[in-house]
Amino acid sequence: MTMRKSYLPAVGLLFAVLTCSLYAGIDKKVDKKFSGISAITCEFALGSVEIVKSGDSDVHVVVDYSFDDKYFTPEFSARGKRLSLKEKYDNDYDEDRDGSVSWTIRVPDGIEIDFNTGVGNIEISGCDIEFEGNTGTGRITVTDAKGEYDLNTGTNNVIIVGCEGEFNCNTGTGRVTIENTEGEIQANSGTGSVKAENVTILFEGNFNSGLADVSVIEPKGDEFELHVNTGLGAALVDLKGVPLDGSLTMKCNERAGRIVAPVDFQTENIYGTKKDRTLEKTYSTGNEKRRFFISTGTGKAVLKK
Repeated sequence: MTMRKSYLPAVGLLFAVLTCSLYAGIDKKVDKKFSGISAITCEFALGSVEIVKSGDSDVHVVVDYSFDDKYFTPEFSARGKRLSLKEKYDNDYDEDRDGSVSWTIRVPDGIEIDFNTGVGNIEISGCDIEFEGNTGTGRITVTDAKGEYDLNTGTNNVIIVGCEGEFNCNTGTGRVTIENTEGEIQANSGTGSVKAENVTILFEGNFNSGLADVSVIEPKGDEFELHVNTGLGAALVDLKGVPLDGSLTMKCNERAGRIVAPVDFQTENIYGTKKDRTLEKTYSTGNEKRRFFISTGTGKAVLKK
């Protein structure tokens, strides 16, 4: 009996340690609803976000996280019509900081969102909103959405599929991919490629990369300016069998670049300094409502019919 009694405290201590370890890694959930909201501000450090359309006029926020509650706290503040969401971390907490956090925000149409996160991803689907978002290293994906979007990531990709509206997409080192989308579009990458396919341009489309290839395949629209530019890569517009029906201006470095197009150019000009001269060629069918500008520094500027 004496030996059996001596083991019970040890067994109990072991059970307590295992129980605490298990619960420390268990996901926790916070679920809140807010009414009368027209604008949301999000300031996150680590969290990713998924934004989808609400089934009613309310804003629904769900936070899933596995951090210790002593280390992480989600904060909610509603003042008037503005909702503020934040992540609070206790930097003095010196125990286990392993974990993750993700936010799901369901919003009605017409809402404005200002979003910032350090490393999280941004996913938006099925919404009609005005959104300005920044992430340091996260990926940005927008699908089947309408509205105005200002999207920025430092090192990851931006993907737009099946959307309609105004889009300003920027990445420092990632790629920009846009498919089956209609609107006024600005897409820029510092070192990555930029590709747009089956896009309908309203008024103006700008697609630019500092170092990589830029391609716009099957552009559509009745009245627009389309600019496709790269510093070192290939700048390509592929009409996919649709007549040009517009004006065309193509540029490249006279010594290091090339211009390739199945048209008989009507003008050819060279300008600039001796060490950095630009070759420019133009062509027009007489329709000035559709204007194509394709340029490269030391790569190829290409038009395909």
